[in-house]
Amino acid sequence: MDMVYHDDYDAKFKIWAENPKVVACPKPKNFPVFKARRFDSYEEFKAWKSELIDSIAAQGGLQFHLAVAGLPRFDEVEPRGVLHPTENGTQVKCLNIDDLLVTKETVARGKDEDDIKFLKAKKEAQNK
Repeated sequence: MDMVYHDDYDAKFKIWAENPKVVACPKPKNFPVFKARRFDSYEEFKAWKSELIDSIAAQGGLQFHLAVAGLPRFDEVEPRGVLHPTENGTQVKCLNIDDLLVTKETVARGKDEDDIKFLKAKKEAQNK
């Protein structure tokens, strides 16, 4: 398979250099402390991870405000976010469909083409 422009890391660096954004990533205040450990099975790891995510969510969750291609400042995008439940029911705030579509179209990676088609079809169905 031939490499296309949007799968080329040099092209990505060029896009990022043309639209530089320096965003501080603050240290989360409520991140739980845990030490390295081994798990006897993948199921044990998943159970531990689910408990960790639930405990973080119960404390209000973590937010990392990073620059996203095609979007304005976080404080403009965040209020438009929507809640989606994870497989265990934990609510996670995500970009709304319009903002997600903008980011995928702006980055224009080949691997996002199916996502873009899906999001456009979903948006059209919602508008009917």
